[in-house]
Amino acid sequence: MTWNIPVLGPVRDDPQAAQRPGFTREDFDIDWENRTLTCPNGITSPPWKPTLGDGHPRLSVLFPARHAGNARTA
Repeated sequence: MTWNIPVLGPVRDDPQAAQRPGFTREDFDIDWENRTLTCPNGITSPPWKPTLGDGHPRLSVLFPARHAGNARTA
């Protein structure tokens, strides 16, 4: 299914990112119909939530903390 919605940044800067290698946003599969993301390790997020960031509409995607270590090691 095509949604014709571009995925754009900005992605928040993380000054410690070099110390914690991980994935980029391009590494995740987007399921627009179910409103989820799947990481390269196969972990699927709960449905995202609309939010505001810097006064602009954003989508907030959070993975369960128990999977955070797995997402950094692929």
